[in-house]
Order: sequence, then C-alpha cells, then structure tokens
Amino acid sequence: MVRKLGAIAALAVTVTFTACTSSTAAASVRSGLAIPATDVLNLEMFNARSGVAVVFSPLPPVCKHDCTGGVPARFRDYLAATSDGGQTWRTTGELPANFHPGATYALQLAFRNPSEGYVQSTGPPETLFTDDAGRTWSSLRASGWPTALSLAGSSLWIVSEFCPAPLLPPDGLCPSKLLVYPLGHLTPASETPIPTRGIRASQGISASTRAATLFDRLGPASAVVEEGGEGSPSSLLLTADSGRHWKVLSNPCEGLIPTGLVALSSAHWDLFCELDGGMEHGRTRLYATSDQGRTWRLIAEGNLEGPNLGNIGAEMAFDLTLSGNGRVLWLLGAVGGVASSTDGGSKWTRAGIATGGYGTRLVTAGPTSAWLPLPGYGLYRTTNGTTWTKLT
Repeated sequence: MVRKLGAIAALAVTVTFTACTSSTAAASVRSGLAIPATDVLNLEMFNARSGVAVVFSPLPPVCKHDCTGGVPARFRDYLAATSDGGQTWRTTGELPANFHPGATYALQLAFRNPSEGYVQSTGPPETLFTDDAGRTWSSLRASGWPTALSLAGSSLWIVSEFCPAPLLPPDGLCPSKLLVYPLGHLTPASETPIPTRGIRASQGISASTRAATLFDRLGPASAVVEEGGEGSPSSLLLTADSGRHWKVLSNPCEGLIPTGLVALSSAHWDLFCELDGGMEHGRTRLYATSDQGRTWRLIAEGNLEGPNLGNIGAEMAFDLTLSGNGRVLWLLGAVGGVASSTDGGSKWTRAGIATGGYGTRLVTAGPTSAWLPLPGYGLYRTTNGTTWTKLT
C-alpha cells in the first residue's frame, strides 16, 4: 500500500497545475561498486534471489590533500542489483545528481526486470524511467503531485494530487487523478479524475475534495483506493477499467482508518483498520471479504481497553502485506517490529526488529520471502515468513 502525503486541513480548493515536464536526464555511469545491504533505501525483488534497489553511497571528499578539516559527508544515489537475495549489491548506474529522496517512505520502485523500470521520489516529486539498468534516465511528464506508483503488466499507474501552489506538498484534501502510461512512454495515455464518493462531510471539512490512496493494484486495469482517512470519514472505491468507472465498496472500519488492504484472489481480500490513541497504540481491526468488498467479517480486534479478538494487539502498523503464496500475513508495527500470521489473521507471532518508527514497507517475492529496508541500520530478510535475519 502507498500512503498519502500531508495532514488534514480545514479547507481544500481544486486547482490543477503541472509539476513536472518531460526531459531526458543522463547519469554518468559508475557501475560495479559494491554497496553494503545497510545502504539500501528501497528495493524490488523479482524472485527470492534477484532484485534491484536504490542505494546511497558517500562521495569522495572534495579535498585532494588535507581532508581532516571536518568536510561534511555527501551522498549519491545509485541503482544496484543483487543475485543472492540481497546479501550483496553492485551498482549498475547512477541516478541524476538532483534526485535524492533520502528516505524509504519518499521513494518507490516499479521494475519489469533488472534493466527496465521506474523510480519515483515524492519529495520533491519526480518519476524517472530507465531501460538500460540505470545508465541513462528519462523523466516522465506527470501533472499534479505524484503520491503513488504501480506497474502491472505493461501498464504504469501514477496517482497524483492536484493542489494549488501554496499547498505544496499536498495536504490530503486535494482531489486526485489516475495517470496511466504504457510501459516506456513518458506521456500518459489517459488522465482520469478519481471521484470523491461515499464520504460524509464532517465539521469544517468538505466531502467534495479528498485525496485518494492507492491501496492495492489487483491487475493491469483494476485497483482499490481509499479516500479520506487521517482522522476523518473515509470510503473505499474499486475500479475494473483503469479508472473510467468507480464502485463504492462497503467500509467496515466504523470510525477507524483503513491503512492496508491485500488481495488473496480477485474476490478474497483482507483489510486492516486502526485508530491511534497515543504512544503508537489504540484500536486495531482486521476484516476479510470473499465478495470484493460487498460484505466483511471481523477476523481480529485489538484494544487496550477491550474488546479483543485473537492476539493481533493494539499497536499501530505501517502496512499490511501478503506473502507470494498467500499463506502469510505481515503487519509492520510502528515500534514493535514485524508480526506474522499463518492462520488468516487470528493468531500473530512477533519478531522484535527495532524499526524506530521509521516509515518503510515490506517487499515480497517467492512463496514466503520478504525484505525490510531500514537504511543505515540494516536490511532484514525472511525466507520462511517468520524468522528474520539482518543482512550486512
């Protein structure tokens, strides 16, 4: 799942502007550098061994002789590849010098293979394409402020918020559009508004303009988005035709915020909801549907004051993630590490990885393999879904 940027504001207005223009950015080639796993910012894996990542590496000091004068460290971002499950990484190309998101939560990858794919920074916004493993990059033409990136088949989706210039970055109340690109194209083939539907107006907040969060891409033409959230009423919408039409789904969260959705099949989904009561704990619920969101059943519930169902707990989580074989659910806790469930979400086992509240996400590949990047601290990997190892 990809999260929105910004916080709730009292008023939103609808103004469209262009944030980026298409251009070609050629990066100087610096391939073959060995990069430690701790320097992985974000990654995408194609299987249990092969994948790509954006990594950072210190640049040589600018001085040539006396380098003891406290010269501040400078960094450059690279595209790198692994063939041993993330244990070792070697650069395949540099990213442009002005592209440096610096944090996992501001960086997204969508690659078809090790040579061809996209890298997106959401702060400041920029989406780049390469078809030669990062030796050269081209900038996509994307209007608004992109907040999500998703590649399925040969169709790239960008969800973008459209705010007036004074509201940059976006505040979560601006309307969103879905931009659809054929693979390799720098200009969208379509740019479709995502309608605000199913949300009731609340005091001081209009229901007519709400940003959309891309929850889960179900296929080349279908996806679920969430509108609202961040403490306000929200709704769930489904499209099956690349955004031309949207259907309002039943939202079982009842005052909680939907924060993660995964699809076990085209009709069977799991939905995680939460509401922070302070100190990263509050109320949590996990629901399941077998009819594409028309009806839901409660699987687990956590609350410091009760009631409780299962042992999901009351800790806030960044994301809900599903293993490649659909048998393991993961919740990335805000402070308490990673929780896993192999019985559909009723019973959970926790692995104590000190995330430090860092906004990151799990990356999956193969039947039960997953990776958790914590830049500067380590890249963690599981191959069985429950036991995690730090890669150095």
